[in-house]
Amino acid sequence: MRIANDPVALGLQIEQAGSRPDVVVEATYGWYWAVDVLQAAGAEVHLAHPLGVKGFAYRRVKNDIKDASDLADLL
Repeated sequence: MRIANDPVALGLQIEQAGSRPDVVVEATYGWYWAVDVLQAAGAEVHLAHPLGVKGFAYRRVKNDIKDASDLADLL
């Protein structure tokens, strides 16, 4: 599911995840505002450095769905 790149939209979406959800965020440009919103909503946030995610380097296909799946597996 895509979420608008907007703090309000992200905050509304994370509220549906329940109390203190674990969330992993790829630490790319602009990640800091998303982490602020997630933490304010009670999420436990983990940052993943894109160069440190081995699955990213070994895949022939790179897209948001595959990236999200790899990040979820790491979490």
